[in-house]
Amino acid sequence: MTFSERNEDFIYEAISYIEHDHDTSKIKKIYMLGDCAIWINNLKYYFNYFRNITIILGLDHFHFKQAIWRIYPQKDVYNTILSYILNNNNKDFNRILDEIMDLKPERKEKINKYKNYFSNNWNKINNLIHYNLSCLMESQISHTFTPHFTSRLKGYNKNMITKLINIRLKKKSSYNIKELYLKNLNQNIVINLNETQLNYSLFDKKKTYSVLIKSTKYF
Repeated sequence: MTFSERNEDFIYEAISYIEHDHDTSKIKKIYMLGDCAIWINNLKYYFNYFRNITIILGLDHFHFKQAIWRIYPQKDVYNTILSYILNNNNKDFNRILDEIMDLKPERKEKINKYKNYFSNNWNKINNLIHYNLSCLMESQISHTFTPHFTSRLKGYNKNMITKLINIRLKKKSSYNIKELYLKNLNQNIVINLNETQLNYSLFDKKKTYSVLIKSTKYF
């Protein structure tokens, strides 16, 4: 199942789904993966009321491999650093980063930043390897949302984009969209719109408009 919101509210929908469709007394582990942003790490606290469930955090492959390449964009160095990480060799990992900083003193601040990044998330990377995990976050963004909503310039009302994303997620989660639509036809909800509730300024020929394009890049 896939859930999405513009804030952390998706976690409530996810927990509701887990409680409704699963016997939570039989759940022993929940794996929580992502780019290890603080808000993602803090999601584990939403599961505190489940007894006997262990939350295992993981840093997804995409982000930690991207960070390695940014340390030193050279294939043989990349492979050496990666091997140290995959073999849990923290000592040689720190050694080679120190050597790179000596070799490239102008990049010392940036490399030291990545050094701290790996130090803070070392156990989360090892969890990926130990439990043979993979994270779907980046592929979900690329395949679920980008082709439909962000690959070309579009404009959406906030309420409408929420509805469109919800429909997209329902389809990805194998719901029958046509059946859901037909069921909604039976709802006796009447929405009255009048001119005072709508903004027609877009069609005012006397006005000129400029378009602001905002580009969002995921790291």
